[in-house]
Amino acid sequence: QSMMSNGINLNDDWLNLFLKYNISIGVSYDVFTQEDTRNKSGQEKYAYAEQPTIRQEERIPSRVDIFNTLKYFKEKTSIGTINVITNKNCHRLIETYEIYKQNGIGTCMNTLFKTAATESNELSLDPEIYAEEFLKYFKHWLYDPRGVYERSAMEALGYVIGSNEASCTHQDCRRQWLGFNPAGQIYPCDRYYPDRYKCGHLDDFNSVEEIFSSEGYRLYYKEVQERFDNHCQPCGYWEYCKGGCNATVVEEAGSASGVSESSCVAFKLIYNGVYKILRDVSLIDDEILLNPVAHNFMI
Repeated sequence: QSMMSNGINLNDDWLNLFLKYNISIGVSYDVFTQEDTRNKSGQEKYAYAEQPTIRQEERIPSRVDIFNTLKYFKEKTSIGTINVITNKNCHRLIETYEIYKQNGIGTCMNTLFKTAATESNELSLDPEIYAEEFLKYFKHWLYDPRGVYERSAMEALGYVIGSNEASCTHQDCRRQWLGFNPAGQIYPCDRYYPDRYKCGHLDDFNSVEEIFSSEGYRLYYKEVQERFDNHCQPCGYWEYCKGGCNATVVEEAGSASGVSESSCVAFKLIYNGVYKILRDVSLIDDEILLNPVAHNFMI
């Protein structure tokens, strides 16, 4: 079992429960932009500069409180974070990575997906700017002899050297995921989908196979295949990106058969940039200079 949390209510009672049942825990936390993307109550400038504390039941925790909770949990159990990258923090990828590394907390830096809300709040990423900033970060991460695992960098490395290890964003995720909302309604995954892709209600089915055979899921499956056939496979990057996230495509294009232009642009620029960086790497001569996680993966 594993779970994600925003970290607001984590305390010793939850910690003991996780330890008792061997539940791994992750927290959604954004080092520099928590007030923009997660929690409006915090006013502190730098979360990692304060002294640890754990119990804050009397008020909503600020960014500092949650980061200190992460450090507290890290001493007791395994904990990691998802740090969302927006146009407000994409210029600070190296700083973000270093803060987590120096505090011994694992992270993966996921890019924000574009929605009407991200546009109105001026959070959406420019794919060309993001790709430029990511490649600076990737080279820093690759040539970090004390480096640690970070998923976005490892996945970018994996695409270029031919690894099949990737998050659901760059796999054909059909018939591998389902999302159940609190009312029991079923969708293709935990991301937002319009009701035409709704598969039905939990009470309507006796098996997962029946859900995959529902009208909403069959429409979703068919439209994804249309995108793969008409747009993705002819582009030359299909074997590596697998068409990107279906939910992101639905958000941007209105249909799973459409295209997320921003995702395509960013992926191609990052793939080509990582390839150029790797051309100059010598696994033998550069061994002591390279991130040991990356070096072992390449070996």
